[in-house]
Amino acid sequence: MHPAGARDYDAIFRAVGHALWRWETFEASLADLFTRLVRPRERVILERGYGSLASFKGRIDMVKAAMAAHLVVRPDPDLAKLFKDFAEMAEGFSARRNDIAHGWAMMTFGDSPAGPTHHYYLLPALYSAKGRTVTRVPREDIRMEASAYAYNPEDIDFYALHFADLTTLTQKLGGAVRQSQVSQKPKRR
Repeated sequence: MHPAGARDYDAIFRAVGHALWRWETFEASLADLFTRLVRPRERVILERGYGSLASFKGRIDMVKAAMAAHLVVRPDPDLAKLFKDFAEMAEGFSARRNDIAHGWAMMTFGDSPAGPTHHYYLLPALYSAKGRTVTRVPREDIRMEASAYAYNPEDIDFYALHFADLTTLTQKLGGAVRQSQVSQKPKRR
């Protein structure tokens, strides 16, 4: 755990809200990128279809497929490299978004030279099979052990900044797609 947890729940709640807002802003930009790749006349129709997929994995896979088709019609090695790096980054941060969205703000206790202490962190929910390890201790009941993560507000803000970077990168990709559509004639097969 990080030595500097929050002093109260509110700091965790504010950081979670900010991070999730940043992620949703990124998702809106990703939907925009998808619609630019397929160039519809009624973008709202595609955006609704994009939004109907329940998982981020499904949405990023749909954007990857659209980008792959775009790069066949309008080859661009620089755009391909930029998108590959972007997709890997987005998929990596998706797991952190899920930690933040599904974590619980919990108080932890510890000892210091000044006496007992307590701090607040965002931890995996107690029922989370992915985020907690369960062990049996001799002569005791089964108990929860280590958590996969313990985020303080600064950690959550760190991820929120990366979510904002994803939005910026998505917008850059959208501009590159628009430019390739305007400047290149489609390659015929």
